[in-house]
Amino acid sequence: MTHHQTDLWKLGALLFAGAIAIWLLFLLASPPRFPGGDVTCFKDPGVNLAQGRGLVEVITPANPTLVPKFYSNYPPLFPAVYGAYVSIFGIGAKADSIFDFVLSAAASVAFWFSVTPRHAAPGRRSLGLILLGILVLMLPVGPFWTQRERPDAMGFITMMASLWALRDGLTPKRVALSAFIAGLGSLISPFTFAMNGLALAIIILIEGEPLQSLRHPLKGRARLVAAAAAGVTLPFGSLFLIQWLNDPDSIARFVANATGKSTSGRAGTGYLANLLAGDLGTYFGAFRRFDSFRY
Repeated sequence: MTHHQTDLWKLGALLFAGAIAIWLLFLLASPPRFPGGDVTCFKDPGVNLAQGRGLVEVITPANPTLVPKFYSNYPPLFPAVYGAYVSIFGIGAKADSIFDFVLSAAASVAFWFSVTPRHAAPGRRSLGLILLGILVLMLPVGPFWTQRERPDAMGFITMMASLWALRDGLTPKRVALSAFIAGLGSLISPFTFAMNGLALAIIILIEGEPLQSLRHPLKGRARLVAAAAAGVTLPFGSLFLIQWLNDPDSIARFVANATGKSTSGRAGTGYLANLLAGDLGTYFGAFRRFDSFRY
């Protein structure tokens, strides 16, 4: 780095830290934002876990009854993390607002660091700072998910981390690490896991040069695909192992909900299936929810 360049990551970290502290003070001093209906589908099982009733759900698309069943509406990591959070900070609208804000801030930070070069000449430095300023102003409201109570922001963070692992180039080890992080995303959100897998596949297909010094480029790409498969197997397999150990029937409920079959394509990868089928209205309708602007 020359004296004409700036360490944007260091500057960005300082500005983000200051902005997060200011917004936290604002949230602590302002009236709490009460959650919407999705709290039943994604956070209530975490509350049940914190209160010793287990990771169970009632009145959700995956279990539309009053009989508690093991959580299968979505993958279990988000409600489990929320359960750990409320067991420490308590159950309430104010604590819930802070939880959502922390994920919002973390998603913004992950995005900015992923798309901003660490060192930049003065002419390009302003672009990174402008983007940072926009994200800082929008910290409490997004913009990386559709609704507050959903796990989308957490899934987005794992996707950014997965792509970050490939920042220094493609090697089998880096690809395996990226796929492992993507696999962790499968424990959070089927949709972000599918998008992460698609992005990883495109990167391997287009940017597979490091192993193309071999006589057969396809063979080099095949090694990267094998590394990705090895990396994703453990976390993705654990998703179904957790469900099978707690309630074997929950796997069928989860698959039906994650693929959108039990929700008319309005959950999980059902949105992606709608897009591939040409149903643009249902897909883009997910982005017209402005519930996040209720602060």
